[in-house]
Amino acid sequence: MIATDLKTGRIYQENGQPLKVLKYEHIKVSRGSANVKVRVKNLVTGQVLEKGYISTARVEDADVQTKNAQYLYNDGSYVFMDPVTFEQFSISEDVFGGLIPSF
Repeated sequence: MIATDLKTGRIYQENGQPLKVLKYEHIKVSRGSANVKVRVKNLVTGQVLEKGYISTARVEDADVQTKNAQYLYNDGSYVFMDPVTFEQFSISEDVFGGLIPSF
């Protein structure tokens, strides 16, 4: 996909790291080529970054799965359960980037 396909909420990867677009801005300067500026969140580290691309630059689409889960409890990390398989998994508080989810 090309950089202009990056819209708010889209997940792509760069250097093997999944990035979620938080803010998308398309900038067209008079005689130059258009640029795309995005604010992204690294879904592994939780780090928020500003990135810029030429509008024709190619970016790699991420292979991401989403699934429903039920919140169980917090023991330093948030513990969830898959309602179909009853498998439990935890997510570090760092992944939420300082935002405390209301469950």
